[in-house]
Amino acid sequence: MIRITLVLTSLVIAAGCATLPRMELRTCVQNMEMLDAAVEQCAVVYEIENGKYAPIDKVSTFIKDGIESLRCPAGGIYTLGPVMGHGPECSVHGPKSEAKNRLLGVR
Repeated sequence: MIRITLVLTSLVIAAGCATLPRMELRTCVQNMEMLDAAVEQCAVVYEIENGKYAPIDKVSTFIKDGIESLRCPAGGIYTLGPVMGHGPECSVHGPKSEAKNRLLGVR
């Protein structure tokens, strides 16, 4: 009985470890989506031209708990892109579009 429990416990732990990077990627992509939306909203409200960068303090007002609340669970650092540009990037997961494609299984 103890041997079966140990085997099952090992399988559960191994399965959990395999899904952790995917969960981190999903959270990171969701954060980058929120950042991108905040930049676009900021651009509309403050009439920021395409290709220009929105001020971080103004972008932060469009995120419920501020921009500091969005953290990559893998420890990455976000870089915001220009208005209507390529979108935000994570130092661990890469550009939003590439990270999203990996999450969706698109090559």
